[in-house]
Amino acid sequence: MVNRRTADRISKISKDTAHGASWLTRQAISILSLAAKESYAETTEQFIEEMRQTAFAIAKARPSIVSIVNYANSFLIDLMRAGQQKDLGALKSYATAKGLELITVSRQAFLKTIEYASAIIKDNDAIATCSYSSTVCQTLAAAKHKDTNFRVLIAESRVDSTSYGETTAIELARHSIPTEIFADNSISRQVAKASKSIIGADAVTASGYIVNGTPSLRLAQASRNRQVPFYVVCETAKFDLFGYLGECTEPGFDSVPLSICTAVITEKGTMRPDLVVAYIQQKSEEMVRLFSQQGLQPLQRENRSSELK
Repeated sequence: MVNRRTADRISKISKDTAHGASWLTRQAISILSLAAKESYAETTEQFIEEMRQTAFAIAKARPSIVSIVNYANSFLIDLMRAGQQKDLGALKSYATAKGLELITVSRQAFLKTIEYASAIIKDNDAIATCSYSSTVCQTLAAAKHKDTNFRVLIAESRVDSTSYGETTAIELARHSIPTEIFADNSISRQVAKASKSIIGADAVTASGYIVNGTPSLRLAQASRNRQVPFYVVCETAKFDLFGYLGECTEPGFDSVPLSICTAVITEKGTMRPDLVVAYIQQKSEEMVRLFSQQGLQPLQRENRSSELK
């Protein structure tokens, strides 16, 4: 029931390697909003089923980006509540507006996270980072715009033929931020020059791991060994509330134990690793309760439970 235009939009985000998780999340939400606006469903039941299948297809397109499935789940809960009114025209308008509202919520959380994270960057800092994160790049740009003087040491972060470190350096150059790219096999030696390390995250799991692009684990371990503070910057929408990722990590990604991180900086402020796990547990219980009230189960990976009951 996913129409061709929607399927084409989903295909584009599934193949996108140029943007970070936060940007891709907002693109995914916009697809939900457009699908609602363009729907030809003739009954509320058909419309809800179309939106459910669209939400699942979007979540499946980028399985490591938990914020996409979290927003899709939130969208479905609100849609089911509104669908009880049985007015198809009103429901389509509501779904379209809900998607736009979630984009605003996501954008505000992104900006607040950047505001908090940029505050930890001080004059004369040497920041070590790796992979590519739009959140980290925007954090560094925000610090630079405050006239903070610092430099960034970037691991090459090569996956197959792509160097995500080079992508990061190109973006930072637009903000006149001094950078130095180094080989992935020299992380330990380069981290010794850093005053702090910062990475983004595609997901934070309830079992206590940060999922982010390679070589995040080596950077975290080197930072711990060199006693360099290691920060993760991401919105709470990237917290895996339903065990969506399971124990698997997609190729090109690492799982970094929260226990070796200094803190996670979110739109709610700076959170210690133990508080992150407690927050995920609390929010998970709240969301499960909401789904139960609607007689639903949250979106899951296809190889687990692909259907909403």
